[in-house]
Amino acid sequence: MNRLKSLAYLLIIIIFQISFINQGILFNFYPDIILVYLVFIFHRESENLSIFLAIFAGLVYDTLFSKIFGINIILYLLICFSILRLRNYIFSENIKNAIIFILSSKIIYLFMKEIIYFFKLNIFSLNSIILNLFSIETLFEIFIYYLMSQYYFLYKNKGELM
Repeated sequence: MNRLKSLAYLLIIIIFQISFINQGILFNFYPDIILVYLVFIFHRESENLSIFLAIFAGLVYDTLFSKIFGINIILYLLICFSILRLRNYIFSENIKNAIIFILSSKIIYLFMKEIIYFFKLNIFSLNSIILNLFSIETLFEIFIYYLMSQYYFLYKNKGELM
């Protein structure tokens, strides 16, 4: 995928996340498809494109929703660098890799967010990290990542990737 297509897909996913998923349209499940798409891009694409999309997604999300400006930029960049290092050790495509990538990114995202809010509010909740990590939303995110990877390989071989 080139930079313009990846950016267009990211904007569509951000709009879909804001307009539908955050409003509870999926039976009050709130998966973070922005994070899933970013992890997918971090695993598949170049380092420069991954860093650019992490900064852009964090900037858009912080501008629209965050109480602390810059938190999502930092979190997405941390996840970007960790996935870029992790992808050097994982070569095959199966459901185990989807679980590894999504769970590692969720652990980083949730843990760092709790640490940042600890310094702001003096509240740290390990229970919320564990409950969010083993929730139905995480299973849904793993399923979405797996479907994206299957679509990617199916159409990449045919040369029809959108």
